[in-house]
Amino acid sequence: PTFYREEEMTAELYGESLDVLLTVPVSASESAQVPVAILIHGLGSFDKDYTVGRSKVFRDLAQGLASKGVATVRFDSAALRKTELIQGLPYNFDDLYFQDVAALVDAIGEEPRLNSSEIYVLGHNLGAMAAPRIAANHNLRGAVMIAPLPADPNEYILVQTDKLLEDRGSDASDYELLKAANERVKDG
Repeated sequence: PTFYREEEMTAELYGESLDVLLTVPVSASESAQVPVAILIHGLGSFDKDYTVGRSKVFRDLAQGLASKGVATVRFDSAALRKTELIQGLPYNFDDLYFQDVAALVDAIGEEPRLNSSEIYVLGHNLGAMAAPRIAANHNLRGAVMIAPLPADPNEYILVQTDKLLEDRGSDASDYELLKAANERVKDG
């Protein structure tokens, strides 16, 4: 038997549409609202399913949670949607996560099958590092951290971005620009 449905929905993000995939238990209704988890990627350009090779990590997680009565929303990462984030321009947690989550919380509040007082954020890797702050900033019910970073997130961003720039054949000036921006973020 099928325990869930996958449906497309849209959240408004600064006048633009953020395409979201809602995976919801078939038992969910306006009179039987279900909790919901917002799935947050690690650093990088990832699709809604968090496709890594042949694995579709978030798709599998969403379907498993829905079969246990928990809805999920998932979306393409900001780095996939906004290529300027990985082309040497300065960015921070707000660019990568917080704006998206604010739009998603609003969209969840408008979906009658979802319990807007039972919103959780589930983050992986760098998304896990951001999850507690996201939950606190948006007054969410809780945060789940999957494989959070063992180091300073700002240092991790630099290392990961260096690899992305190297993979794309960018020159050293791109890295130096990013490193300077990262130092400004670390200094507040």
